[in-house]
Amino acid sequence: MAPARRRYSYPTSLPGGSIRLLRLPSGPIAVPITEEGGTEPVPAPIFVQSRFSFGLEVYDYASKPSYRALSYTWGPACDPSAESNDQRTDPRRIILQGEVHEVTRNLLDALCQCSLSFPGSLLWVDALCINQDDLLERQVHVALMDQVYRNAQQVLLWVGLATAKTRQLLGLIHKIARIGSAEIELARHFDHPRDFAAISKDVADAEIQLWKEYLAFYERTWFQRGWRMRKHFFASLNKRIFSADVDALALGRNIWRVKLIQDACSDPDYAYLLVVGLCTGSYSLDSAEHILIHLMRMSRDFNWTDMRDRVYSLLGLVAHTAKRLGFPPISLRPDYSPDVTAAHVLTKVAEAVMLRSNYVGIIAQVSDLCFRSIKDLPSWVPGFYKQFNYAMGHISPLNACGHIRRPDLAFSVHNECLRVQGQLLGILKEQRDICSLNNIDWSSLRQLMQLAASATLPAGRDRIDVLWRTMLWDIGSHENEAELHPASAQLGDSFLKWALLMLLSTEAPCSIGLETTKAFDSSDELSEKLTDHDLRCATDIAGLPTSTKWDLALTSKGDIRKYIMTADAGAFLGLASGPTWMQQLFTTSNGYLGMGPKSGEVGDEAWLVNGCPFPMVLRRATDHFKVIGRCYVHGVMHGEALEKGAMWEELVLL
Repeated sequence: MAPARRRYSYPTSLPGGSIRLLRLPSGPIAVPITEEGGTEPVPAPIFVQSRFSFGLEVYDYASKPSYRALSYTWGPACDPSAESNDQRTDPRRIILQGEVHEVTRNLLDALCQCSLSFPGSLLWVDALCINQDDLLERQVHVALMDQVYRNAQQVLLWVGLATAKTRQLLGLIHKIARIGSAEIELARHFDHPRDFAAISKDVADAEIQLWKEYLAFYERTWFQRGWRMRKHFFASLNKRIFSADVDALALGRNIWRVKLIQDACSDPDYAYLLVVGLCTGSYSLDSAEHILIHLMRMSRDFNWTDMRDRVYSLLGLVAHTAKRLGFPPISLRPDYSPDVTAAHVLTKVAEAVMLRSNYVGIIAQVSDLCFRSIKDLPSWVPGFYKQFNYAMGHISPLNACGHIRRPDLAFSVHNECLRVQGQLLGILKEQRDICSLNNIDWSSLRQLMQLAASATLPAGRDRIDVLWRTMLWDIGSHENEAELHPASAQLGDSFLKWALLMLLSTEAPCSIGLETTKAFDSSDELSEKLTDHDLRCATDIAGLPTSTKWDLALTSKGDIRKYIMTADAGAFLGLASGPTWMQQLFTTSNGYLGMGPKSGEVGDEAWLVNGCPFPMVLRRATDHFKVIGRCYVHGVMHGEALEKGAMWEELVLL
């Protein structure tokens, strides 16, 4: 059995309006070291000693004490799996208010450096200044953490010990920091460090090994943690210290998402709100709940030790932004009681968003079953995992219910079950997995085309047309205007070129391709009647049905193949790669063609849900349903299925 951890005994709970601060030692401390493997002097010596003596002092917050706040990671500074015989996860001991207290190795490293840099000063450290065993105190301070960081004299960012290359690395960071923001945006698309020569010769001259150090630096744990967003935002109101006053956050991991989060919290004209629109029916930040759901979407790539902090870490940003916009505060409060699980917290978020917006679109953000990892999370509640449902453009034209907020909308939550109204579209009859479009082979594409040929709805539509439009949600244009509906017909030519190139790369392509076209009987009679004269004009070719073009291209009739080969296959691939990710094509029992989650099974059901922009794939569980995920069903995505009136049934989602 592992020995019990040694902890300081906090005498009393903090009085209201008070804060504990750590008093750093003022005397000399130990001997400088570098991180293991270092052979060169480092720019900022790091000190280690088995025991330090620190004091804890209580201050009235209204007295505005002068202190610094530390931002660090509770675990190792680097991925512990990369450490070798280092034992960096073993606890270390300090003296806290005269008692032995164990801390992590990473925190000890940070305290050593802070004691060297700011001897005798006051420091706020969450692990020490909050009694972690006092549930109420933790909850109160989590809610106040934005004030703690905003009112600090400085916020110190501790990302871990220096290495032998740190001096050179900081020099490179300084050079990159001097590059303009527009050029840095271009750098996001560079394939190799030498591409920096286009914007900065000094940066391009850096050796490859230094670039590897640069990338490894931004893979340190601090850059991946969820609490970083809140601390960084409120620290930005003050001066941050990172080495020699370099704001590394402008360059590091998740730069784009951090920028979107900052903009959403401070820019009055912020408009990147697609998921807010899909969840709430409103493409604007209309409430504190809207702000929260947007920040949860934008922060999905970060990590949390306690999944309840997936929500709690954002509440300070939500409160700040809601106050700036004049919205009432959100009702959610941090609660670390044992019976308040991550599933409970996320369910409360989903319920709050639905009640505030009178819209149930948030259920369409549920991830595929294979990605869900939060225990006991209801199937209709999104976890906003890293592997998240694809979302296209800034504003989605899709709304299968035909109205943003239907006047007859009725839903309720009881015992974590969601009662909604639904209308059955069909039962999943046949399915085919969609491979990554960059790696798909002709055999897989042929199966998709054959499945599309077996669909009969919408009636009178070209089957290949229905296929490629389904694969990109029938949104987009040849010029990549991602919000245009219906998608430009030119994208059909792009699809045909992609398919034709794939077919021509196989053995005996003509016989294989003609075998595929037998399913598309609607085009046969027309293609037989067409003469070479009919096909001389490109404008005439452009107006032909897609299946006819495909048939003629396979028989090399006229200049049709030459015409198709002038299309841009990348235009289709660029728009379809996102929507088809982790999806499968399916047909329903009544003839629809659709695309839905890979975890869907034959026998699952596609339903319209009143107040949700997407149809949902549901699985029966006796009299209730389990949500598998959202889907696209061609011919119903704009309210067509409800044009003659709705026949709602009550559904209970588990």
